[in-house]
Amino acid sequence: MNHAMTQMAAGWYPDPEMAGTVRYWDGAAWTESAAPAPTQAPAGTISPVHAYRAISRLLAILGVLAMFGGIGLGFVASEAVSMFFLVGGFLSVGVGVLVWVLRPRVQRAG
Repeated sequence: MNHAMTQMAAGWYPDPEMAGTVRYWDGAAWTESAAPAPTQAPAGTISPVHAYRAISRLLAILGVLAMFGGIGLGFVASEAVSMFFLVGGFLSVGVGVLVWVLRPRVQRAG
């Protein structure tokens, strides 16, 4: 045991003998208590909650744009083309709402 170790406050630290593990330092010595080291998501990853939110917004926006496109095409194109965009828009908005409703919930502390 070196002098630096005796200065450390009690707590969980990376195990000096086993990679990927944390061990409890009681302020004077390592205890037998050990656990797997906590893992963190790689930098740049997005949580599932944020992904669902982004997907539902994108689908809703695309759906509304498709519906307006269908209405606009109704004046210059065939009725079938207009209906294709209108139905696609409604489906896109519906799927966006469904994704939003079924999204994972964030557990709040307290």
